[in-house]
Amino acid sequence: MDLGKVAGDNRLVNRLVLLVAVAFTASVFHSRAAAQTPPLWGSLRPGPHAVGYREEITPDPSRTFFPERDYEGKPYPGDRSRPVLIQLFYPAPVGSNAPRMLYGDYLNIEGDTPASAAVAEGLRRRTRGIHDYYQNKYLQPYKGGLFERLTKMETAAVRDAPAAGGRFPVVIYGGGTEFGTDENVVLCEFLASHGYVVAAVPMMGAHGVTSSADAPGLETQARDMEFLFARLRDFPAADLSRLGAMGFSYSGQAALLMAMRNPDVKAVVGLDPSFVSNNYGRFLKVSPFYNVEAVNAPVLEIHRKDEAAVTYDITGALRYSERYSFEVQDLNHVDFLNYAPVYTAVLPEDVKRGSPIAARKAAYEAMAVYVLDFLEVFLRGKAVGDALRKPAAWEGYPREKVSFRYTPALPAPPTRADLLGIARGRGVARAEQVYREVLARDPSAGVVGERSVNDLGYALLGDGKAADAVRVMRWNVERFPRSANAYDGLADAYRAAGDRPCAAYAYRRLLELLPQDASLDESAKASLRNNAGEQLQKLGAAGVTGKCESDK
Repeated sequence: MDLGKVAGDNRLVNRLVLLVAVAFTASVFHSRAAAQTPPLWGSLRPGPHAVGYREEITPDPSRTFFPERDYEGKPYPGDRSRPVLIQLFYPAPVGSNAPRMLYGDYLNIEGDTPASAAVAEGLRRRTRGIHDYYQNKYLQPYKGGLFERLTKMETAAVRDAPAAGGRFPVVIYGGGTEFGTDENVVLCEFLASHGYVVAAVPMMGAHGVTSSADAPGLETQARDMEFLFARLRDFPAADLSRLGAMGFSYSGQAALLMAMRNPDVKAVVGLDPSFVSNNYGRFLKVSPFYNVEAVNAPVLEIHRKDEAAVTYDITGALRYSERYSFEVQDLNHVDFLNYAPVYTAVLPEDVKRGSPIAARKAAYEAMAVYVLDFLEVFLRGKAVGDALRKPAAWEGYPREKVSFRYTPALPAPPTRADLLGIARGRGVARAEQVYREVLARDPSAGVVGERSVNDLGYALLGDGKAADAVRVMRWNVERFPRSANAYDGLADAYRAAGDRPCAAYAYRRLLELLPQDASLDESAKASLRNNAGEQLQKLGAAGVTGKCESDK
């Protein structure tokens, strides 16, 4: 589908549990527009833009969603590609007389193909189930008719409105496990009014609407979010050079994983994210793409206080990323979604102020403002001094129940590709200079690790630069003198350079170190042992009598 045109058929949606807010009520970075506040936004003030909304369901042909035949052999009637549901919120021109959507429009998803209809039905069930849960949890005495009144409330969005002129920063948002299509539409609208294109995708399973909080579920959601990134290339208002990734709950991990494998991500937001969870962070760690050193983007995470479940081992390892962390007492997981403000709007007037969700509404609104301010700094480059790092109290929420900590970033080292590019483009001497600078200030950096240096040496061997490879491999034996594998790389480099005595020396040294090298399993040791023996045989007399300056 062409996202640059109005999607007249309004296919499906996603339950867009978009980025669940986070932040302070007093925004120091914006002059908030004086437009009328939408009735479901509470105290949030709109920005200078109207809000447009489009929804679509589009197939990802690289992934199969439905089997060719069911259990009884009946063929599937239609496209079996994975249907990816997208909700798109974007800045629109002010002044249109077009009617605004009702809240129920976000809930009543329809599909016009077998695939989209199946997804729509599943999302409608999930959405209504979350509303029932929320009302039973917080609003049992008042719940009669609340849902029906909410569905008739006016939102800030105009369906299929034209986009405002210009190009805007992009936020890709992923929803949590088993949530609905409306959980953070208030936040999405709010960001769009302040000049952001927000594309949200619900979390679904690999082969059905039901999602799973495990390793396959994480990879599935990360790929859905990346699919949105690709689709937004067709939306002229989207400036993908200013890209943020956000997620609620399990999709907080997907947002961080997206940043680990896409250097274009300039900011990460996790709303009660699973990457600070003892129970679920392990699934991010087992991803083949897990790489904390790849994240240079600033990370904001806001989570509820739970001493038994919260851990900072992943965020603590993000050494090259500025980290902004809030811990909020007396909130539940569902409070990071927009139910408190929207249900407050339909509560009887005599119970609104003293309702059990009044404080939760205040917390949500404060979080939404801080999320906006965070994005303004890192996607728009607004200068704010210490304002993000020294946040004010949350208006309407007890100050003693909110704690904040800021962790600065270390200077990011070059990547392996960077160091190889330096060696190829500016010479191995300059590459060694960079290597030693990084080693001096950050010896645990992966780029100066044994494997990285070994890979660099073999890449230079592949380029036919054997002398340069020898120099690089010597960095490793200098730093890891007890590593048999380091000497294996050095021996191969000497052999390629035609230095038979030094190659023989390195192979002999490998064999001496091999029995005590605890970093290698028996299979790896056997492989190195056999190769060294074969190479020494081929080297012949040089393997016995040759002299090498390193042979002391």
